[in-house]
Amino acid sequence: MPRASDPQLVSLVFTHQMVIAHADHDPEQPSYGSTQVGYQIDRSDSHSGVVTMEMNVSSDKDDSKNAPYEYDVRAFAMLAYLDDTTDPLDDNDLKRAGVVGYQAAIGAIREHIASMTARGPWDTFFLRIVDIDEDEIGESQGS
Repeated sequence: MPRASDPQLVSLVFTHQMVIAHADHDPEQPSYGSTQVGYQIDRSDSHSGVVTMEMNVSSDKDDSKNAPYEYDVRAFAMLAYLDDTTDPLDDNDLKRAGVVGYQAAIGAIREHIASMTARGPWDTFFLRIVDIDEDEIGESQGS
């Protein structure tokens, strides 16, 4: 039976962060770049009601043209169901935590990349909106 409460974000930290400004970027020319997103969601073995999520967001060098920056950021998040039940998490609980974790992590990574590029040689870079397929959340994707 699914839990009555929604999962809460307990912590989110960046475990890897890299931004490289491309010296050959021409701001007068169009630029294009795509983003790769991978994530993994797991139940905690040591804490009932806790879900962990790792997310990696990186630029796709092979599918970029005149990109101002190259980036690779990884985040680790912990989410918890703050209710009184000690029942194990079911697949619906894991999926709900995955949706919340995905949204929190992608937003935090977007802001972090913007912060890191704000004092770079090119304009502040904002990660494009990344579609979320809620039907696939709960299944690890990418790397």
